[in-house]
Amino acid sequence: MAQQGVMAAEAFNSTAATSQFLTFLLGAEQYGVEILKVQEIRGYSAVTPIPNTPSYVKGVINLHGTVVPVVDLRAKFSMATAEYNKFTVIIVVTVGAKVTGLVVDAASDVLVRSGRGNAPGAGPGGRGGYTVYSRHGHDWRSDDGAARH
Repeated sequence: MAQQGVMAAEAFNSTAATSQFLTFLLGAEQYGVEILKVQEIRGYSAVTPIPNTPSYVKGVINLHGTVVPVVDLRAKFSMATAEYNKFTVIIVVTVGAKVTGLVVDAASDVLVRSGRGNAPGAGPGGRGGYTVYSRHGHDWRSDDGAARH
């Protein structure tokens, strides 16, 4: 679940006038990543496994000559496993100075929010400056569990 957190996007800058998030699904839950951190969305394809890595690290892919680690967010959030299907995608994001692929059930929409209303805000509980946001109705929750209205 989102409270268990994972590096997925840098903390949202709550002073921005307009913010955009790529939303994606993990099971029935909707999550968001700041759109400026997304490099590309790829259909799921086989990854090269890496021995002696945590179970949520599926392996690496070659992205235009760059070796990119791939993390299964379901495994990272300790969610039930699901079979990969035609909707499963890898969202390639920039995390700090690094590039990471995130395996999700499906990419959803681009969410646009103006000002602070209903948009995620920077939270003190982000892991190393990174926060994952999940949507609960009209509220967003960061991985520290705090609601952002």
